[in-house]
Order: sequence, then structure tokens, then C-alpha cells
Amino acid sequence: MASHIPKFGVIKPKIIKDLEIKLFPFYSLDKFIKKLLAQKIDGKLLASSMTLGNSLAKDFLNTSDTNQRLIIGLDANLMYSYHQNQLLTRYFSNHKNIFFLPISKGRTFDNLFHWKIIVDDRLKTSFLSSSNLASPAKTNYLDLVYQFENKELNSELYSRLYDEFSEQCQAEEDIYCLEEYASGEGKENKNLISNSCKALEKYPLIKRSNKQFFVSPQETNVETLIVNLIKEAREEIVLLSHHFSSRKIGRELREAEKKGLKVFAVVGDKPKERESLIPKGMYNLTDVSSQPFPHMKVILIDNEMLIFGTGNFTQSGLFKSRELFGITDSQEAIQEVLNVISYYRSILLKKSYNLNKSNNYNHKEVWIVLNTEKERVSKLSIDEVIERMRLISKLIKVESSVSSRFRKLKEKEFMKYQGCLNITQNIFSEDDFFECHSKL
Repeated sequence: MASHIPKFGVIKPKIIKDLEIKLFPFYSLDKFIKKLLAQKIDGKLLASSMTLGNSLAKDFLNTSDTNQRLIIGLDANLMYSYHQNQLLTRYFSNHKNIFFLPISKGRTFDNLFHWKIIVDDRLKTSFLSSSNLASPAKTNYLDLVYQFENKELNSELYSRLYDEFSEQCQAEEDIYCLEEYASGEGKENKNLISNSCKALEKYPLIKRSNKQFFVSPQETNVETLIVNLIKEAREEIVLLSHHFSSRKIGRELREAEKKGLKVFAVVGDKPKERESLIPKGMYNLTDVSSQPFPHMKVILIDNEMLIFGTGNFTQSGLFKSRELFGITDSQEAIQEVLNVISYYRSILLKKSYNLNKSNNYNHKEVWIVLNTEKERVSKLSIDEVIERMRLISKLIKVESSVSSRFRKLKEKEFMKYQGCLNITQNIFSEDDFFECHSKL
């Protein structure tokens, strides 16, 4: 049972003081990577993702005039399972700027290469997320994108990717073995892979800072680290995750509830554990299927410390897959997470939850999550549906790169609604928005 658990001790990473958090799908890794590629500088980018959206791959075909070079590492098992290797081989084997490297070293069929990172060789900026390099146009979930401008931190992300890619290139035959197993043909992607490895040789080798800002399941017991941090909570613990199955974390959350601490947890599917092991304050969105589920992986303790990363709180995410986890106490970053927490409180508990005592209404963007047509018709009369559609077209605008379920409130309308909407929140359900509207 415990054979997969790391045998080493617990490393606590250095607290990250400065970062910016953006809410997906309004901001996404693919938007940031395209913005970096558009810069007119001679630079080298490293990136990674579990999977790659086909639409983004097609966008890369139009980047032949960029001065930047980009190598993207992808999970080899999924690449071959989805036959995406054929698309990438056909269009990118001879591309002069964009390279793809399937990562198979250390992978098995029950774990994943799950890093979602972008970093440049100048170490000016980097991004990390739990969402993949894919267009958000059809998504129905919320996630977070973390941006860093700390050179020491960026050097760590760069060196982690560089080392991973370098080790894979040294084990190039592993990929051909996997390809032969998956497709019956060997070395079909030889040019795609060898060109990526040749491109990597021209990337600088950057020494990592002595400070460690992230930990992975391959170097520490992440589950024990999280449990230890939860034990330090004094008032409240909030967890948002796509999947959840950690018995130790679940047990610690139950213990916190017994001590009188508040626990609010939202997961995208129903935990596969006995009810006695699930915290009373845990909700799953299978019962509210029309609402976007949380794809981020975060734990907020006392509104003061945020644990975040790429991995779910599961056996795979905590012990097996290639993941990264960090900790921040940045109040500005935490406030962005509180916006999302407040949204889920409003739809699950039917009440807003304002942890920020400030009365400043300073959001640059406010988003509304529209109901599905079926849901809207089941709740409203025809006249009410028509009135809502009329107001939506008047007050809310469509962003072409974002799923049509998400609409942005026009900027001039912000102040009108601040009297009845929770001012620390920047995303609302359609029902909450129109309830507020009816009060004006």
C-alpha cells in the first residue's frame, strides 16, 4: 500500500512573497505564450504542459517570423494515446523556431508529466498553472495562472525544465520504444525529437538559486508537508481542487472541524472515500453540474497562507506524477483566490462571504457565468427569459477568446451594481447578478 510513498523527509519551500494571480479562462497560458513569442527579441523559451490544444498548435504555425525559440515538453503517454504526435510530426519536424519534446523518462501508465510552466532564458518572467496549454474557448471550469518576476524563482523553474528535457534527450530511445508500443511503428517522430534535442543544446545552462521555492513529489513527501501546514491553522481552511482522494488530508480537515475551525472545500467530482473520511464542509459540483468546477489546486489557511500547485490532492498528484507545489503569503495574490472562494460560497451556501474588510471596489473586470439554456427555461417564464437576454445584450459583452458561458460586465456598469454585489468578488452567477439587478 505504501510502496509508492517517498522515503525521504519533508522539505518546506521558501515562502513566495511576490506573484500575480490571473483567473482562467479570462487569462490563460496560451495567451501569455503567444504574447511572449510576439516580442521582437532574440530569446529562448521553455514550456511544458500535460497536453497541447490543437488550435494552439495551429497558431504556432504562424510564428515563423518570430525571433524567439520555444521548446515545449508534453506527456508522451497522452501524446501517443491521442495520436497528436502525428500532427506535430507533420507540421513541426522542420519548423525553425517551435519544437516539441515528448517526455517519457520516469513516466508509467499511472502517472503524468503534469508541469504547466512557461519561462524565458532572460529570467524576466515565468508562469505556472494547473491548466494546460490549450484554448479556453469551450471550457466550463475556473483555474488560476501564477506569474512571477523573481529572478531566483525563475531560475529554478528554468533549470527544472532544462534538466528534465536534457535527461529526456539522453534517453531518446525510450520515446521510440513507447511509440512502437503505442502505434506499432518505431522512430516515426525521429526528426521531431532529434530537432528538439539539438535546439536544447543552444539554450544556456543556468545555475539554480540556492533558495528552493517549489517542491515536487519526487523530492519530498508533499502530503505530509500539507498536513503539517493544515495543523497550524487557527480559524479556517479552504480547499479548491478538481480531484480529491487524500485520506490524510481529509482526516486532518475532519480533525480541524472537530476543533471548531471552519472548513470549506469544493471539488469538481465526488471524493471516492467513505463519508466518514470526507470533511462535512466539503462540496462537490456534480450536484451543481451547470456551474464551472474548480480546476485549480489550492489550500488557503486563515486567509494568510496559500498552498498552490499543479497537482490534485490525490495519490497520483501527491506521490506519483511530476508536479510542483509552492506557498505564498502575498495578500494581493490571496485576494484573487478569495474572489473565487466567494463565488463558490454564493452558489453553494447561497451567501457571499467577505473576508476583505476594505470597501474599495477596484476590479478592472467583472464576469457573469450564464446559466445553460435548459436551466434558464426551467426556472423562468418566457417573459423573464426574454428580459434577461435583453439585459445581457445591453450590459454584458462577449469576449471571443473565452467560452460563451462567461460574459464580461461592461466597465461603465461596475459602480451601479456595487451596492448589492459582493465587492470583493469579480465573478458572479447569472442568478445572483439578476437578483441584484432586480433590487436596483
